[in-house]
Formats: sequence, C-alpha cells, structure tokens
Amino acid sequence: MVLAEVFGLLCTLVIVFVEWEHTQPAVVSLVAMLLFSSMVYSVHFPTRFAFTQELFEPHQYQRLNSLLEIQGQIAFMVAGALGGVLVEVTTFANVMLIDAITFGLGALFFAAIPYQPVLKTLAEVKPVWQNVKEGISFIKTYRHTTSFFVYTMLPFIAVLIGMYLVPIYVAKTLKADALVYGWHEVIWSVGAIIAGLTIPILTTRVQGRVLVIWSVLLYSMCVLALVLNTSVGGFLIISLLMGWGNAGRRVARATVMMESIDNRMIGRMNSTLMSFGKLLQVFLVYGFTLVIPVWGTKGAFAVLGVLLLFTCWGAWQSNKCFVSSISTKVAAGD
Repeated sequence: MVLAEVFGLLCTLVIVFVEWEHTQPAVVSLVAMLLFSSMVYSVHFPTRFAFTQELFEPHQYQRLNSLLEIQGQIAFMVAGALGGVLVEVTTFANVMLIDAITFGLGALFFAAIPYQPVLKTLAEVKPVWQNVKEGISFIKTYRHTTSFFVYTMLPFIAVLIGMYLVPIYVAKTLKADALVYGWHEVIWSVGAIIAGLTIPILTTRVQGRVLVIWSVLLYSMCVLALVLNTSVGGFLIISLLMGWGNAGRRVARATVMMESIDNRMIGRMNSTLMSFGKLLQVFLVYGFTLVIPVWGTKGAFAVLGVLLLFTCWGAWQSNKCFVSSISTKVAAGD
C-alpha cells in the first residue's frame, strides 16, 4: 500500500517537472497521467481488499465497506468540485502538485497504521506468473463463486462505459448543457452515500449475495429507463437510483468477497478478475463507439441494459448453483 502511493507520488512529480512552465498540458503528459493512475488503481484496490480483510474481524466487514463507500463518494465529490475550480484559476502543473501531495499523505497515513505482518511462511514471495497461476487455479476450483463475482463485476464496467455515454446523452438526447452533467455527478454521489448508509440495515434482512443481485437489477433497470426518458428531471432521478444501485452492489459484493475468500487468495483473485474486466472494458467501449453513430445513445443504453439484465440472470444462476453445492455438501456431512 505504501509503495503504491510512493509510486504515484514520484510519477506525479515527474509530470509536474515536465509541465511546470507550460500553460497547457501536453497530450503525452495526460496519457502518462492516466497510465500511471490506472497502474496505481490496479495495485491499490486488490491490495486494500486483502489488507482490510486481514486487519478487521468478519463481523466488521459490512460496516467497514459501507464507511469506505461513503468516504470514497464524499472524496469524489470534493475532488471533482475542487478540480473544476482549480483548473480555472491555476495551471495544470499546480493541480498535479496538489495531487502529488495527496499521494505523499497517503503513503504516510498507510505507514502509520499499526500492522503486524503475517508469518513469512504465509506471505511467501513468488514469481508473478506463479501468483497468476494460483489465482486461475482457485477460480477453476471455486467456479460458482468465481462466476458470481465475474457477473457482478460487469456493472462496474458499465459505469465506465457510462462515463463515455452520459455526456453524449446529455448533450445530444436531452439537449442540455454541462451543468446538467455536473448535477448528474453530484446526485449520483448522493445516491451512493445513501447506499452506504442503508446497505448495513438491509443486510440484516437480506442475504448478502441476494442483495448484490437486487442492486445489479436496480442499476440495470435504471439504464433501460434512460432509453425511455426525455426530461432532465427524470434523468436526475434515475441518476440518484443508479448511484444507489452501483454503490449498493459494490458494498455488498465487497463484503461477500471478504467472507467467501481466504486472505491468502483474495488479492490474487481480485487482481485476476480486474485484469479480465479491463480487457472486457476495452472491447465493450470500442463496440459502443461503433453503436452510437448508428443507433444513438438511446440505442447504446438499450444494448447496455440488455447486457446488464443478462449479468443479473448469470449472477442469480451462479448463486443458485453455489447454494445447491453447499446444500449437497451439508447433506453428505462434508
């Protein structure tokens, strides 16, 4: 966790140095920023899964993930608002310098966390390919659990595709300005914060895996609702529900993953799933760039909604098979 933050710090400082005397950033710097940010992200989150799972007790997972979701959404809103103000009043290099400071603070905060490493026999350093091989082996062994996490990961990819589709939808379909897109981001975050507050309550009444499926279904129905919507007010209401559905899925899914997967394997499995997700994202985004000129954003959202409904069905079937296999083992006395 500390090394990932230090890596982000150093990469950001390089961009600050290169762009210090420029009023407008070079395209190369923007691409480099996205590249290293993606690298830090891909290391940070699988590691954070394993780290938090190791630090906390199972009964704390739900509350922990809810608090992380609330904190993340508030930070997202503040960073978005602050970034929007800063780019108007200062240079790109100064904005990146502030970003570098946050990486430095992150490294210090993680280093300050009281932490007793696991035994070396459990934390054996292995070649990268060996870790990937073990992750794939785990996926094959626990195929029902894995397929459930794969299906419920796809809405996250849909969110990334939505980041490409929504601005076009606002401009071309709703004929609205950038202010509406800004309100969409804020209201989405509000929905996500509400999810962080309500999911712990719902988990006392609904089984975790079922809650994940219902959250995905709500998000899917919201995407399809965009096809029929023609008003800005309706779009913002849908944004609130989408924020809740996506965040609810994330919180409930993270808790189920922590409860289902051993700490030794959770980081490897999560990174393997994220790699698969990134590959799938590339193909889907490319596909939607071909769909929009032909069918428009409503057609693109219709296709995306149908794909999401398929993921709901797949997650439901995977959970059904998982429950069936557990029942069989219990009946057999295993």
